[in-house]
Amino acid sequence: MYRRIFANKKGMGLYIGWVLLMAFMVSLSSFMYVWMTSHVEQQTQKLQESTDTNICETLSISVQDYCQDEYELIFEVTNTKDVEIKSFKLLLFDLYDYPQDTIIDEDLKPSKTTTITSLKHGTLAQVEIIPQTINDDRLVTCQKSKTIIQNIPLC
Repeated sequence: MYRRIFANKKGMGLYIGWVLLMAFMVSLSSFMYVWMTSHVEQQTQKLQESTDTNICETLSISVQDYCQDEYELIFEVTNTKDVEIKSFKLLLFDLYDYPQDTIIDEDLKPSKTTTITSLKHGTLAQVEIIPQTINDDRLVTCQKSKTIIQNIPLC
């Protein structure tokens, strides 16, 4: 009886190949699912830790006198509220919407103004300036208080 079941071995390799392929795909998709769920949970936790809506409501900036030259972006920023700003996160977008991300460490006391110079690549079309402050010994990025500059003239 054993000989009759496996008498025609030529067609078995195709079925074994499909079974192995399906098993590999199921295991790969299971691994990706587990990895993505843990990755999303970690990133969500980091985002919640770096955003504090209470302190961000008391933080605001004003940007004046901005221009760009061949290598630098130059602008004046004023802290218009009562919370000290520890740094600025800049998102620089060139004419092709290619983003550049940089952090400027600049302490800015309330009601004070400072001039900030940042290195850049290419001609900028838009800049997002996002203030960051310290609350309970952690850096808080205030997306609600960001300022967007467009049509940046040459110096």
